[in-house]
Amino acid sequence: MTSHRNKDNTRERLLVAAASVFESQGYGQARLTDICRAVGVTKGALYCHFPSKEALALALLEKQAGVWHRQAASVRLRQPSEPYRLQDLIDVTYAVLADLRQDPVARAAHRVLFQDRVFDLVGGMQVVSCVTLVRDMLHEAQHHGELRRDVDLREAAEGIVGSVIGVRVLSRAMCDYEDVTERLETMWRMWVTLLAVPTCRAALRVGALHAAMAPHGLSGDAPRD
Repeated sequence: MTSHRNKDNTRERLLVAAASVFESQGYGQARLTDICRAVGVTKGALYCHFPSKEALALALLEKQAGVWHRQAASVRLRQPSEPYRLQDLIDVTYAVLADLRQDPVARAAHRVLFQDRVFDLVGGMQVVSCVTLVRDMLHEAQHHGELRRDVDLREAAEGIVGSVIGVRVLSRAMCDYEDVTERLETMWRMWVTLLAVPTCRAALRVGALHAAMAPHGLSGDAPRD
């Protein structure tokens, strides 16, 4: 039992070290030697867990694969009385991007996601999974009468996921994720205008400090139909 626990602990430490090295050096420049040095193990020990650098990258992505779905479940548990499904979706995106500031694994996973080989193996499936979740949440919002009649669910879902990915990329490029929540707020102020009927739009909280601490809606700052 102790041996199994130690093996799991070593694997987790290797993943955290790989995340740090991928984040600081980039996936292409990262060396397994540096990852081993950070953990204090030999390459042979690393190969017992991961046969290659690509395997490490895939394991990081697997660790992050269900983050949108986990956050969706968490949001609904935290606020079961929330009347607007669009608010749930907004809150999910804030929770997902908050990890970029706090979790080195999340930051590294985002960095390696778009490496050609890695993306071909799992990246595309992860993006499709996110689009499916967003489309399902938009469908619920539509069922509750929150969406404008001209909204195409598939196009909107793909657009929202693409916008969130763009927010990540721009925030990382400009200031190492320091303004990621402010950029997400700007994104959502545009999207709620396109998606929501006026009564819903007026009640939605899209600000960077919106969740739990923002009792008021957009009031007059979103244009009406």
